[in-house]
Amino acid sequence: MSLADNAREYHAGIVVPNIEALSADPDSKVASANAALSVSHMMDWVFNEKPAAYWAEKFPQKIIDGKMQTIKSAFRDGVEELHPGLVALRHFANGVKHSNMNADLLINPTWEECNHTWDQAKYTWKDAADKALLDPDDEDFPVQSVEYAVTEADAFWLGFMDEHGI
Repeated sequence: MSLADNAREYHAGIVVPNIEALSADPDSKVASANAALSVSHMMDWVFNEKPAAYWAEKFPQKIIDGKMQTIKSAFRDGVEELHPGLVALRHFANGVKHSNMNADLLINPTWEECNHTWDQAKYTWKDAADKALLDPDDEDFPVQSVEYAVTEADAFWLGFMDEHGI
């Protein structure tokens, strides 16, 4: 028996409870990590809902450094262009997943407080967003905390799944 059989079940059974736990206790290290990880994995669940050819048509592959990127990489890049906050969230979740988080700073992390290692360099939550070309002062996308980022990413994924009949 699996935890979920499709993206909607994963969302309802894993993502929503993790976001609710973070909203209930924004100071929880566990809730911050679980919400970021579960929402960032929506990318995989959604990708697997359609044949690769479907996504290849929607998000054409590019040649990067002389190599054709995979369909999944083109999907990721395309989705992250649609919702740039996913880039910062992906960097944060990878930091959590690979034990590169400074655990003392994971309590209610903000732009300035959340550190993780990425490409052998230390980045704050703000740096991860800067790498994603986000402006923390931009009123249209003021990513200020992990809670905000996961909530916004969750709303994006719900709309994206609706748009693609998932």
